[in-house]
Amino acid sequence: GCGSAVNTATTTTVATTTTTTSTTLGTSTTTTTSTTTTTGTTTTTTTSTTTTTQPPVYTSTILNTGITQDIWKVFFYDNNSGWASAVGKIIKSSDGGDTWTSSSPVVDNNYFNVFYANDATGWLVIEHSGVYYSDDGGVSYAQQTTEITEYNAVFFLDDNIGWIVGTGGAIEKTTNGGTDWIEQTSESSANLMDIFFVDANNGWACSNDGAILKTINGGTDWSSAATIGVDVNCSNLSFVDPNTGWVACGNDGLYKTTDGGDTWTQVTANAGAYQLLEATDVEFHSTNEGFVIADTPPQLLFFTSNGGTTWNGQSIGTTETVQSLSVYNVELVFVGGANGTIVKLAR
Repeated sequence: GCGSAVNTATTTTVATTTTTTSTTLGTSTTTTTSTTTTTGTTTTTTTSTTTTTQPPVYTSTILNTGITQDIWKVFFYDNNSGWASAVGKIIKSSDGGDTWTSSSPVVDNNYFNVFYANDATGWLVIEHSGVYYSDDGGVSYAQQTTEITEYNAVFFLDDNIGWIVGTGGAIEKTTNGGTDWIEQTSESSANLMDIFFVDANNGWACSNDGAILKTINGGTDWSSAATIGVDVNCSNLSFVDPNTGWVACGNDGLYKTTDGGDTWTQVTANAGAYQLLEATDVEFHSTNEGFVIADTPPQLLFFTSNGGTTWNGQSIGTTETVQSLSVYNVELVFVGGANGTIVKLAR
C-alpha cells in the first residue's frame, strides 16, 4: 500500500510594533500586533491595534496671584510657604499657592530674586536698589548695605552664609545674614546671572556671556572654570554635589557637568513629541531627580528620574512666558511667568 504525504506544516509569525507619542493631553501609546498564520497554502494575516492614552503626570492649576506684573522668581521653602518677586511687587503664600498677599513695594523696579533660608528669614534682590532682608516671613523688608550697582541673584546656605551677584562680575558674601556684606574678587567683568553653592566651600556663578566661574574656598578665590559659548546667556545653576551640576542657558539649551564645572555637555532629549531644545530654569533635587522649564512655546516642563538619561515632557498649562521654577519635592512644582502667572503642577 502506497500512501500520499499530506502537508500539515503550520507557520506562525507574530510582528508587534509599538509607537509612543506625547501630546499636550498626555502620552499616547499605540501597539499594533500583526499575526500571520500559514496553513498549507493558505496565509491569513490578522492585525489588531490598541491605543492607550496616559494623562499628564502633573495636573496644572493656574493660581490667582492677584497681580499682573511679570514674575521673575518663584521660591517655595516648603509645600506651604512660598514667595514670588515681580516688577515692583513681592507676594507671599502660606497655603501652597491657593491665596497670595502682596507686601508693600519697596521701590518700583525689577525684583529679580528672592531666597528664604527658613519660613521667616529671607532676602529680596532688587535690580537697581539693593538687597532687602526680612525676619518676619516677608511682612516687612529692611535694606542691607552693599556695594553692587545692579543686582541679579542671591543664594544662602543657611540663615547666616550667603552670596549676591550682579553686573560687572560683582560678588559679595556675608557670614552674618547680611549685616555685613564683603566684596569678593571674581576676576570677571561679566553680568553674573546666578550663583549656587553645595557647601561652604564649593560654589559656581554663571554669566550672560557663557562663562562659568568656580570657587573651592567659599569665594575667597574665584576662577574661570569654563566658557559654554561667547553669545550664550546662562541664567540658572543647579548642583547636587561638588562634581555634578546643570546650567540653563535659554535658547542655547541645558548643559551638564560631572567634573565640577570644568567641562560641560549639552543635554539633548526627546520626550515623546517634545524636544528639550531650550532651558529657562533648572532645578535638581538629587543626582537623579531634576526639572527643567522651557519657554519654547509651547511652555514645557521636562523632568527626569535618572539624572537626565531619559526625560518626560508635558505642557505647563499656560501660554504666558515662563521665567522661574521652584520644586519643593517631586510631587509639587511651581512655575512663574509673565503677567502675574504662577502655575502649580501636582502629581
